[in-house]
Amino acid sequence: MHSFDPTRYDRMTREELLAELDDLHRFVEAGSQIAWTADPAGGVRWTSPKWLEMTGTGEGGIDGDAWRRLLHPDDLDVTAREWGRSVETGEAYDVEHRLRLADGSFRWMRSRATPHTGPDGSVREWFGWTEDIHDRRMAQESLAATARTFETLLRDSPFGAFLLDEELRFRLLSEGARATYRGLGVEVGTTLREMLDAMWPKEFADAAEAIFAGVLQTGEPYATSSSEQRREGDRETYDWKVERILLPDGRHGVVCHFYDLSLIRKNEEQL
Repeated sequence: MHSFDPTRYDRMTREELLAELDDLHRFVEAGSQIAWTADPAGGVRWTSPKWLEMTGTGEGGIDGDAWRRLLHPDDLDVTAREWGRSVETGEAYDVEHRLRLADGSFRWMRSRATPHTGPDGSVREWFGWTEDIHDRRMAQESLAATARTFETLLRDSPFGAFLLDEELRFRLLSEGARATYRGLGVEVGTTLREMLDAMWPKEFADAAEAIFAGVLQTGEPYATSSSEQRREGDRETYDWKVERILLPDGRHGVVCHFYDLSLIRKNEEQL
């Protein structure tokens, strides 16, 4: 995004100012963002041609507060409220909202504005930019929807599975995992190490923790079958697989699927 300091105009000569404004005008004309200005009271004074191109409105289509008519009804209150707060306090403006285009469709936008203040600290004018973030917003919502579906399927699964965050804390446990860890105090927020210490000898707990940490760091999946003696109880055998995944907040986590083979192994030994 083009960045400039409006206060530096006060220090320019007339020739420098005209040259700067000419460069800025060419940038605004060619830019993909909508540039706009507003008076100290928040009334829009001017917009770049991109506004007319996107919305199909003629002259006066954004003057004052006419821009409100082009906002999605669900976004109008919060957008107007945040703009009013910035105008009242002089703080920078930054809000996401949907804008109606010339074809009647709505696209997500991000509008930002910075005040240009005078020597006495009062706002002389607002300089704003509105950029199209629709594709990014849709990608984020799609990712979030996929994550919700995945978490629902995992949570309701009768098989052993759990999800850890980047700090190796339990974020989600399947019904099968809850049954396996019943009585051990394992729940959302419990650390992987706490579960391992409650269930297995230190040597195996150390090795398992290192495996999970390695998968989280490198992204390389890990799968194995192991048979270990529980701290309190019988020897148990599991097939288990650990994989790194991307969480909805953009950070990495780890998902583990495990299958208890203990009963099968016992039956095999008895044959």
